[in-house]
Amino acid sequence: MVEVLIFDLIHPCKSECTKLKKELQEEHKDIQYLTLESNRSHETARIATREVEAVKQELIEERKNVERIKENFIRDITFSDSKAIVAEAKLSDLQRKTKLRDYKACTICLTNEKDMAFGCGHMTCRDCGSKLSKCPICREQITSHIKLFSG
Repeated sequence: MVEVLIFDLIHPCKSECTKLKKELQEEHKDIQYLTLESNRSHETARIATREVEAVKQELIEERKNVERIKENFIRDITFSDSKAIVAEAKLSDLQRKTKLRDYKACTICLTNEKDMAFGCGHMTCRDCGSKLSKCPICREQITSHIKLFSG
């Protein structure tokens, strides 16, 4: 009778033990699967981190290149502006000299300097003025010739 009682007590324990053993094996499989997935995730994260670092480094280099280009552009603009200022000054000087030369140049031959005035006040060079009877500007009769001297 004690044997039957012990068997009755041991049998449910064995059954419960087998059931728990199965559950433990299933959980062990789950742990192995999750560990494997975790390792894959960590590896993927490491790869992604390296890629992000590489892209970050490329961006840093590109920023440096952009800064260099920007500095060169600003330097070139500044240089061009200063050259433009010099060119404008030269142009202004040439325009002033041209106006002055045009003012002094004979209105007929455009080469000799004006050194003769007529009674009307208009001027030409002596070579051209001595051949005229009417003023080439206002068409009045020339009544007098006045020699001009630069000075």
